[in-house]
Amino acid sequence: MKDSPRDYNLHFNSVCLNFGLNRCISDECVYIKIESNDHRNKETPAASLDVLTSQTTCIAPEHRIHKDCHCALCILIVSTYVDDNLIFTNSRTFANEFTAHCNKSLKMNLEGDLTWYLSVLYTRCPITGTVTASQERYIDKLLQQHGMQNCNPVAVPFPAKCDDILAQLATPIENPDPKLIKEFQTLCGCLLYLQVHTCPEISFVVSLLSRHMTKAGFTSKCIPAPRYHLSSASSQGT
Repeated sequence: MKDSPRDYNLHFNSVCLNFGLNRCISDECVYIKIESNDHRNKETPAASLDVLTSQTTCIAPEHRIHKDCHCALCILIVSTYVDDNLIFTNSRTFANEFTAHCNKSLKMNLEGDLTWYLSVLYTRCPITGTVTASQERYIDKLLQQHGMQNCNPVAVPFPAKCDDILAQLATPIENPDPKLIKEFQTLCGCLLYLQVHTCPEISFVVSLLSRHMTKAGFTSKCIPAPRYHLSSASSQGT
């Protein structure tokens, strides 16, 4: 059972490659396939980011291979995280073909337009195409877990006079409370998750907090940083 995640990844990788997807070198969790959507010219360029941004030529409906795609190229991008997969495409029928191919060896369902993925809410403007990511619900849950739902948010990730707070964090603790240490470690991990997905501005402060995860004291629960990250982000819906 310990090897099951790896075995699934190897199997899914073979399924993607058999469909003609190319695995990205820079990120092996991303696969790309590009093919011509024009009956008159079936030559397909190599999959690259340059192609994704430049090949947006529209073609007449009578020349299209996939009728629901108005572009000269059909693009399919698959992003996977364990067994949670995202599909980005300009052709619904192209995505349906990939789903049918996958269902020959594993069960996969298309669940519609992307909304929630890994505790992040995604919304897309149909007019501009702008995509917004929000972790407000995740933040509200963290506030309740750590008893901070009524705390006062601060305006910046860390106050200007932070030397005193850092000195308190660095003060040795004779008998660290294992329960408090675990709680502080959990909070740092949650802040790191927010940093990666929607709050990159907290990176510096998270790095400072992470230095004290094995010697957290009462001061660690009172410092302003989590109040900015959690309460301020919640009020803004970041």
